[in-house]
Amino acid sequence: MIFKFDGKKGLGFLTAFAEAIGSKVENGYVHFPAELGKGYFRGFDLHPQLKMMIRRYELYADLAIFRTAMEEGTKTIVLAFHNFYTEAELKAAPTIQDHLPTVQITSAGINYEDFFPIHSHVNTVVIAIHSEFLKSLLKPKEDDERLQTIFSGNQAFFYEAFISPEMQEVVIQVLEAKIEQSLSDFYFRVKAEELVYLFFAELLKRGTAPGYPINEADVKLIYAIRDGLMKDLSVPPKLPELAQASGMSESKMKKLFAQIFGTGIYNYYQTLRMNAAARLLSGKGQSVAEIGYLLGFTNLSHFSRLFEKHHGIKPKQYSKR
Repeated sequence: MIFKFDGKKGLGFLTAFAEAIGSKVENGYVHFPAELGKGYFRGFDLHPQLKMMIRRYELYADLAIFRTAMEEGTKTIVLAFHNFYTEAELKAAPTIQDHLPTVQITSAGINYEDFFPIHSHVNTVVIAIHSEFLKSLLKPKEDDERLQTIFSGNQAFFYEAFISPEMQEVVIQVLEAKIEQSLSDFYFRVKAEELVYLFFAELLKRGTAPGYPINEADVKLIYAIRDGLMKDLSVPPKLPELAQASGMSESKMKKLFAQIFGTGIYNYYQTLRMNAAARLLSGKGQSVAEIGYLLGFTNLSHFSRLFEKHHGIKPKQYSKR
């Protein structure tokens, strides 16, 4: 299924999606028809300038979502927390832990598209907040160029970060919440603002480097590079080859990658390897040495030191825990 959302037509996302799948909005929910999947979208109007949506479903068919840039979209900031799963969900479908939990921030003034293949398990929390309301919460300093870019509405931006343990905890609380109806909006507003705080606490750790002008095509190219890194974590990235394949100069490629992900390509690759190592060590049947060799390490002492640097514990201790 292909769903195209044009925010300029006046329909909200939930209403437009419900019409597209032959469903309707009931008490903030849009439930999937049986032929498309099982699960729901759930929307919340928490404040005139703050909205939240929970997307929680399993697909029985491919789903592509296209959202065109919205009118006045440069003043609406969207945070999307992707791939958060409960312990019960991980046990029921172990392969979903291969999807990286991440959070993205962009403006609704940039075109957006996403593709979910059949059998995808989607757990996403999306927060849309007006720039003026966000500014009143954060009270940014004038010399912080990254925040000024986000608030100005004059330049497109797109950032992604790995999640912190605190984000993980709060998103799971949102997904699992069963709140008395009279207190529901209050609870979810508190959680939405908490997630906004936790994301910006991570973003501001990157420093105050000015943003490189970015567009939809650039974002697609950088994500193609990221996806290429993930295909085989035993092979280190070769920057000249990546730049040539992307059609960018190596300098522009490195700047854009670091701008979106907050770190260089090689450092990001090492983080992917260490996250993969942690997932493999959480399972059974493979030794530390086997996992190290699987991820391309020929020196297991180096593997152990790098793992401890990322996770604060040696791989053998991690596997026993």
